[in-house]
Amino acid sequence: MIAAEFEAAPAQLGISRAELCRRLGLSLNTGTAYAKGRAEIPPYIALAIAALVAGLAPYGSGAR
Repeated sequence: MIAAEFEAAPAQLGISRAELCRRLGLSLNTGTAYAKGRAEIPPYIALAIAALVAGLAPYGSGAR
């Protein structure tokens, strides 16, 4: 995932960057660093965003 894709994710989900960071367990500073290309985005963050975009519930939540 590149910075521009991370930056576009909140709009795809209809939420703010702050809400995306909350859902991912990130600080807003870390999310901003990802969005601005100042920090490398780990693969697990890209996968978590893909799961959010796909509407998947957290594993083990009982939701299907």
